[in-house]
Amino acid sequence: MIYCWRAIIELRTPLHCGGGEDNGFDQPVLRDAFGCYRIPGSTVAGVLLSYAKKLFPDNPTLISRAFGGGGTKGKEGYQDQPGKSSAIWCYDAPLLDFDHIPAAHKCACGDTPRIGLGPYIRDHVRIDDASGAAEQGGKFDEEFVPAGSRYGDPDIFGRITPRPPGAQ
Repeated sequence: MIYCWRAIIELRTPLHCGGGEDNGFDQPVLRDAFGCYRIPGSTVAGVLLSYAKKLFPDNPTLISRAFGGGGTKGKEGYQDQPGKSSAIWCYDAPLLDFDHIPAAHKCACGDTPRIGLGPYIRDHVRIDDASGAAEQGGKFDEEFVPAGSRYGDPDIFGRITPRPPGAQ
């Protein structure tokens, strides 16, 4: 049986999901073809996995069945083992405009989203460990998505396979 969940994600803190290189600044965020922010499905899945590990810290078998990998718990936490695929698939989460319609959908229809698309930039300085001072040429800019931004309808599919009694 396959289940589908949908959610709205609201950022409580600024977010940086790297998007490769840009001529304007050093570390841009990931955007779609219309220039709207998006959260990759792999990031959504990673957040769900992290949350599941906190909810079920002593059940690596459950984590393994849901997210793939071996899921064995060692001294340093969960250790994934290759060979098992995930039963959960997450799709990208598009940025929502103020009316909860994906901003990219509006762009594709020729409308202009009202939500700001930045760029929002933070300046950073790389510190030299030996001297404790700024490295020569160590200034860099990082783009971020502001807190309060909403992303919607990331489709999350889960394949739930009934297990015979006593099976793991």
